[in-house]
Amino acid sequence: MTHSLADIEGDRLRIHVPQRLPLALVVLEGELDLRSAGPLRQLLIKCLVDCPDAVVIDVAGLTVHGDLPLTVFRVIRRHAANWPAVPLVLAAPSRELTDRLARTGLQDSLEVYGTRHEAIMKATGPPTLARADWDLISGPTAPSQARALLTDVCEAWGVLGSLDAALIVVSELVTNAVVHASGAIHVTAMLRRSRLHLVVLDASPAPPRRAKPALRHDAGVSLDLGGRGIPLLDAVCRSWGHLASDSGKAVWGIVDAVEPGVETEDLTVR
Repeated sequence: MTHSLADIEGDRLRIHVPQRLPLALVVLEGELDLRSAGPLRQLLIKCLVDCPDAVVIDVAGLTVHGDLPLTVFRVIRRHAANWPAVPLVLAAPSRELTDRLARTGLQDSLEVYGTRHEAIMKATGPPTLARADWDLISGPTAPSQARALLTDVCEAWGVLGSLDAALIVVSELVTNAVVHASGAIHVTAMLRRSRLHLVVLDASPAPPRRAKPALRHDAGVSLDLGGRGIPLLDAVCRSWGHLASDSGKAVWGIVDAVEPGVETEDLTVR
């Protein structure tokens, strides 16, 4: 399952995405108004769902008539704050746009740099040390497939001490996608500093909810690790959450990346 990030050509605003990973670069040209703020919001959410190291928005060619359309950046900044470690950065605003950002208070909550190059160099998200992506077919075997694939990468990355917690998280997230959504499932695992990030994308925008036994039975899902839902995520994750877009949602969980034989409380957070 992939999200389309095709360029958007509007009546007044052109949105161009020349780069998605490891850093997402979004170039805005033309006029931002209330009509174009909606498509921009959805595209920026899709950029976040891709789990880049940072999102840099080049606004050198952007004009804004009025302060209200700028609230799209405040909304995306709030989403980015709830999403695991993805900074949102503005680059090269004009003097007029800089004044508007200051007047609306956005300059205090957003990282703003004078040039695109400076923004790219100073975007301060934790770098992704390793990443794996898998597309799964929704069905009874999807959770076990996800667990097998995750076991292989945890071994390859030297973080088998995290495996038990990571298997619980991926089982719950994939099971939720099988039971409550339809279509393909995409799983991403990332090693960022001393954290293992797990993200599951499905086609339903509905937030995660406690699974009902009848729904699990009807879906034909039989799991030895799955089924205990949200309380388990609360117990094993440092943090977890979800982000909805116009094509579905991403649910994520973060656990400590622990080498075999290392206690979690002895892990140094850099």
